[in-house]
Amino acid sequence: MPSLDCTETQAAKVFRRRSAARPPRRQTQTGSVFFMMEFFGTLDAEKNWTKQASSRALRDPNSRIAEKLGADTGCDAIGDFPQGAPLARYLDRP
Repeated sequence: MPSLDCTETQAAKVFRRRSAARPPRRQTQTGSVFFMMEFFGTLDAEKNWTKQASSRALRDPNSRIAEKLGADTGCDAIGDFPQGAPLARYLDRP
């Protein structure tokens, strides 16, 4: 989940560089992804659509328990904090 601010002008610059087969700087590219998520979120809101975002659980990280109880029996790992904080920032945008 990207979390860097990016203006429309910066996002357009990334698009032009990509269109010309020139790679953008990593930080600028990450910001443009965040910009696009916000942009599409605005379009979704205008249509009264709901956006669903979810991060994946790490299934069966304890092989002994998975072997004993079976796959997907509730011993999955959640709490993806590196994704959670940027996602919360995205969802809290005006």
